Amino acid sequence: MNLCDELRVLLIEDDEDDYILIKSLLSHAAFGRVELDWASSYQGGLDALQNIRYDACLLDYALGDRTGIELLCEAGRTGSQAAMILLTGHCGDSIDLEALAAGAVDYLVKGEINARTLQRSIRYAVERNKDELELKRYRDRLEELVEQRTSELRDSNLRLRMQMDERMEADLALRLSEERIAQQNCFLRSVIDSLSHPFYVIDPEDHSVVLANSAAMPGDLEPDAAYCLLLHEGRRPCDCDGHQCAVGEIQKSKKPLIAEHVKYNGKGAPRYVEVHCYPILDAKGDVSKIIEYCLDVTERKEIEEKLRRTQENLELRVRERTEKLADANLAFMNQIIARSKVETALRLNEKRLEALLNLSQTACKSERQIADYVLEQDIKLSRSQVGAIGFLDKNEKIITWRTGAARDLDLECPGIRTENAGTWADAVRRRKPVISNDISSDPAYAEGLPFPNVELRRLISVPVLNEERVVAVAVLANKQDDYDQSDLRQLTLLLDGMWKLIERERSAKALKDSENLAAIGRALSCVAHDMKTPLVAIGGFVKQVQRHIEETDPDWDKMKIVLCETERLEKLVEDMLDFSKPLELRKSRENIDAILEESVAVTRLLADKKKVSLLVEALGSPPDPVPLDRLRIKRVFINLLANAIEASPEGEKVTVSYRRRAADLVVDVTDMGPGIAVEIRNEIFLPFFTTRRDGTGLGLPIVKKIVEAHGGSLMVLDTQRGATFRLRLPSQEQSTNA
Repeated sequence: MNLCDELRVLLIEDDEDDYILIKSLLSHAAFGRVELDWASSYQGGLDALQNIRYDACLLDYALGDRTGIELLCEAGRTGSQAAMILLTGHCGDSIDLEALAAGAVDYLVKGEINARTLQRSIRYAVERNKDELELKRYRDRLEELVEQRTSELRDSNLRLRMQMDERMEADLALRLSEERIAQQNCFLRSVIDSLSHPFYVIDPEDHSVVLANSAAMPGDLEPDAAYCLLLHEGRRPCDCDGHQCAVGEIQKSKKPLIAEHVKYNGKGAPRYVEVHCYPILDAKGDVSKIIEYCLDVTERKEIEEKLRRTQENLELRVRERTEKLADANLAFMNQIIARSKVETALRLNEKRLEALLNLSQTACKSERQIADYVLEQDIKLSRSQVGAIGFLDKNEKIITWRTGAARDLDLECPGIRTENAGTWADAVRRRKPVISNDISSDPAYAEGLPFPNVELRRLISVPVLNEERVVAVAVLANKQDDYDQSDLRQLTLLLDGMWKLIERERSAKALKDSENLAAIGRALSCVAHDMKTPLVAIGGFVKQVQRHIEETDPDWDKMKIVLCETERLEKLVEDMLDFSKPLELRKSRENIDAILEESVAVTRLLADKKKVSLLVEALGSPPDPVPLDRLRIKRVFINLLANAIEASPEGEKVTVSYRRRAADLVVDVTDMGPGIAVEIRNEIFLPFFTTRRDGTGLGLPIVKKIVEAHGGSLMVLDTQRGATFRLRLPSQEQSTNA
């Protein structure tokens, strides 16, 4: 295909804004006109690829609950020939390598796409796809030619094999004929006599010599004498373990054999004779005659013996030399290993110093980023498989984990009470490090660690102390070799640096937040007091005017709007006053399920109006009563439920789930709305920040203030769809001096 012609491109993207952007970038392609089709779902894109021939396909990585890489693999199995280009909003995480391995031609990051890079990627993908299709056609043609040639060679081999079989049958018949002729020809005697070594034809019945050459027959021995007289100079055949009778053996086996005998000359010196025997079978398969000839192998035996002794001496010298070389190589390898260990230790120390320097120069980082950096460096520098940093509560009872791994592993991060932890937690209980390089024999050792799917072999645990209190603990596991004092020093230094940075960030943030909140509180208090009296007066006057006019009056709707806006401003003033003044909690032990049911009943009318269903579910056994301010916590749930209902489309549901986790009560409020963007998740809890047109921006800040006044926390979780607000409340009354 000429790229100057029209190209047909398919975009598989569930975001219409991205489709408009891609269409705009391709509207003036430098290489010709581009016809762009759009599929907004995974299945729609797959159907389009199966039914329409496209030159190229741009597919998003995230397509609902499926991924673009899954679609890419499925399209390849269905025979799609379009050049695949993966689009994603994330960079890294090996998505590019995974996409290319699955068959993608190129990989683009959405935030970095412009007209030039997009057109260049499409042009490159189409050209490469064209080349690959052309190469496939040539490969298919070559395989077809190879198959054709293979078939021809197979037929030729079959014909050749048939000819060889016929030739072998003819050769066999010829050999049989030659054997029969050889037995009948009288020139056999002259041939036998020409042999320089003894040759006999023996009758197996009486062991007599039927035929012998001159080399075998002494002048004073008759031709029909027994062959044992010729060979052994004895009257009876050999019958001992070292020298069995060759004639007797060949009568039993009916197969040729080679035997060795020892003869002694007149001086008593041994002569070694190698006897070769061959049977002649009659028509019944019995041995009728035995052909035997003898070779004097004494000289060969002597040479073999000399060679054997020489070889033994050579092997001995080679073995001695090999042992010396092995010792020298071992010493050299030990030197190399020692030097490598020294160089590795130096490089590791340099990396550790660099990590400490980078940590000390860290500025304007969150606690999570600081902990993640320290954990990453600890795992990397100690060459561990997994690791975790746990932060303890004020009573040193609950550990909340941050985990990491040298490769992708399925790690869970639940909280754990220190009294339920294994031997590794002695680092917390005894306030000193714990090192164990063999924990495979003690499964209870790792209880409470956030590595449920990892078989632990070695482990180091180091506490972080702030004055007299343990504030954190770090655990590394499964180093290739044993943990040592070098690992302990590295881990201790990085953890101390981490905690100093965290304390610095907490102090700066607390100071800034207190100053900001104090200023906002003073301003809100002044504004609210100044607005409250006029608003009450306006509302009263509007209600009086409404009593004196009819509902059909044109001013009735205007008065109604003024009254609604006045009530909204009064609500804003109440929120401002609540936010600006300190909270005084009136706690009592309450059942959370009863408070949730009351909150759902209050918001039921709003949910029915929006056609949204409400579901409350308990995960596990019902939790025990919790100390809290009933009215304020109820306000928290009503606010969260109202926000979830407003965010949910019609026909969806809002789910409230609650459960006991360690020493906390956890409540999740989940909606099926558009979700909350990551970049504004921290801002939604700031005063007067709102994404709703009629919102005051004080609802969530007040909710967070109430929850934190109870000693709990409020956060937004990462979800594939919608938003989940997680509320944690302590199930026990916290100590005032903790």
